[in-house]
Amino acid sequence: MQNRHANAGYAQISSFADVTDRLRLSMASLFLLVGLLVCYTAISRIVKEQIVTIGTKKALGLRSGEITTSFLAYAGLAVVIGIAAGALLAILIVEGVLNGAAQSQFSFGSYGPYASIVDVLQIGAVELALILLSAWFACRKMLKKQAIQLLKGEEPPSSKQHFYERLRIWNKLPVLSQSIVNNFFNDKLRVLGTVVGVMGCTALVVSATTMLIDVEKTFQDQYTEVYTYTYSIVTRDATAEDLAAMEQTINDAGANAALYRREFYLVRKPDGSTSPIEVSVPDNNASFDENLHTQDEELRQEYDEELSSNALVSSGFVKHLGSLYRLNVHDPNAELNVDVYTTDNTSHDISVLTVFPWRLTRHEFVMRKDYYESVFGVTYAPNTILITNNGADKEQLISQLRQMKGFFSVKEDYIDDKAQFDSLTSITRTLVILYIALSALMALVVLLNQSIMFIEEKKRDLIVLMINGFSLRDAKRYIYLDSIVLTIIGIIIGIVVGSVMGYLSIQSIEFEMDDYIANPSVIACLAGVASTAFFSVLVNLIALRRIGKFKLTDINKV
Repeated sequence: MQNRHANAGYAQISSFADVTDRLRLSMASLFLLVGLLVCYTAISRIVKEQIVTIGTKKALGLRSGEITTSFLAYAGLAVVIGIAAGALLAILIVEGVLNGAAQSQFSFGSYGPYASIVDVLQIGAVELALILLSAWFACRKMLKKQAIQLLKGEEPPSSKQHFYERLRIWNKLPVLSQSIVNNFFNDKLRVLGTVVGVMGCTALVVSATTMLIDVEKTFQDQYTEVYTYTYSIVTRDATAEDLAAMEQTINDAGANAALYRREFYLVRKPDGSTSPIEVSVPDNNASFDENLHTQDEELRQEYDEELSSNALVSSGFVKHLGSLYRLNVHDPNAELNVDVYTTDNTSHDISVLTVFPWRLTRHEFVMRKDYYESVFGVTYAPNTILITNNGADKEQLISQLRQMKGFFSVKEDYIDDKAQFDSLTSITRTLVILYIALSALMALVVLLNQSIMFIEEKKRDLIVLMINGFSLRDAKRYIYLDSIVLTIIGIIIGIVVGSVMGYLSIQSIEFEMDDYIANPSVIACLAGVASTAFFSVLVNLIALRRIGKFKLTDINKV
């Protein structure tokens, strides 16, 4: 009799739920960061635009707290509407997309969208509190000023000479270039808002693409660096003569054979729970290492003598369970004792010597024949044959082996694991598409808004330029050159943030037995640059259309 925690299906879907729960934290952190900074810059700009109105209210006797409340109410209303829209988007679209991808791995059946009102309210309350706090910070500096100061209107840029104006090259720059540089240093709120928006767009794409590339790279690494055999033959009740005959048949076909024993057990963790493990015992150490790379030659020779009384453990075991044993996955001397339980619930103590790289699917323990016999008190007998094909006719060889005594089944490790891994990859691809869609949405909402606000603020400057003989093209160049500079800065920061997020995302989607590759990806960075550049160009094309509608007579209305 087993409880549901010992059921493989329950354990798999429980692990999947844990993975998605961890992944949402990395996603939410970026959106929360961008949301806070965008809210801060937006409220700051609104306060700056209404400086005279605020001064009038203070002159009429309104207290700073009352004025602040009006801005907080505006921010709060926007947050409430955003939370409602976001919840609907998540329930009606995002949930459906992710569930569709997960159906390839699990059979959930058909059910309607699920929404936890409690979760929505809790997340909404945290968002509301943080954004109201950022709005309060945006207001407090301006509201410290006296009414008479505020009634003078927006203060002109400081006449203090900037450091770059002392450089010889400064006076040689065209007026247009000087104006762009001054805009950069005089309008810090707009710069911050634009850079944060670009950074968010880039980081989303870089993190999602890094996750996809590293996940796929992990599988390839498992079957090129760790596994080097082609497939395996599982035997049943095979005698030594039966195994020798199979081995001879395999060698005669031009393939290589390596005998070993494979057993599945449960390991009892220090917290009382259990986890499935596989114990692999090679019949011949040299031939086994040719098919299943547990460590490099130098390390194997270093521990050669000690392996007669110790086992090797996969890196995934130490990475995810090492904290229970106070181990570090990078520790080459990961000495520990593990309690392993057989089907009769008998406990066996395995002493682990060191860690070897192992990427996927299960916890793996490797030990020698004499140590296996001493731990489990049984006589060693191979039950599996690893086969490296070497160009042999696979179907013909398998057909021959099926006719031999002791043959039980063929195990296509690569194909079996690939089918399961493709399910995870399909979910990751879905996340990439979702992240890119969210990146486009962020560009539309944040960058377009920032660009339009900047053009409206510089309307007088643009009209003056055109009055003095500058063409419409020159006026647009005044805007888009500024945008290009900020976009480049945002992209650089976004690549760094996205690479860190990609690393954290890889760590969050690992199942308990996995040890994924988590390296920055040049391709992911290029994808982030390309997508953000495309969104930025699109946003600028939309925003710059406003300049063509300006009339020179509008200068008196600005």
